[in-house]
Amino acid sequence: MRPAPSCSTPRATGCARASRPPSAPASGLSRSPASRRGSRFKDNRIRRAIGLLRARPHKDLNIDELASQVGLSRSRFYDLFQLCTGFSPRTYLDMLCVETAVSRLSSGQGKIAELSAELGFSAQSNFTRFFLQQVGVPPSEYRRSAAGLGPLPEPQGPETKD
Repeated sequence: MRPAPSCSTPRATGCARASRPPSAPASGLSRSPASRRGSRFKDNRIRRAIGLLRARPHKDLNIDELASQVGLSRSRFYDLFQLCTGFSPRTYLDMLCVETAVSRLSSGQGKIAELSAELGFSAQSNFTRFFLQQVGVPPSEYRRSAAGLGPLPEPQGPETKD
């Protein structure tokens, strides 16, 4: 029989289940001592894993190796990560890649191909497809909009004249 997870209930242990992006602040949750230190996750191994993911979000990251780095078996790592964050490690990593891409595209840093390679995509077209699926617009359009060269395309209702 496996021991009870250290993140069995969000309020009792300080692990906040999140249905928001990893960088979004927790709201309406009681603050545990762990969250006052800057992390809402009680389990140190999960906090360490999140730190490693944030340090270098990369699509080719081996989640099994990450589990080993933080001293957990693959299955235990997946269970604890899901319990503490509300996301699978891969989904969380995808959100970090999107967050990094949005930040870089908004600031105009580098080329899309360079960003694609930095995030671990084998081809720019794969990155473009991933970004389009996650954000809803291609990275080039997102960059243009963020640079003030045009609005993001959005569904338009009937036009009204003032």
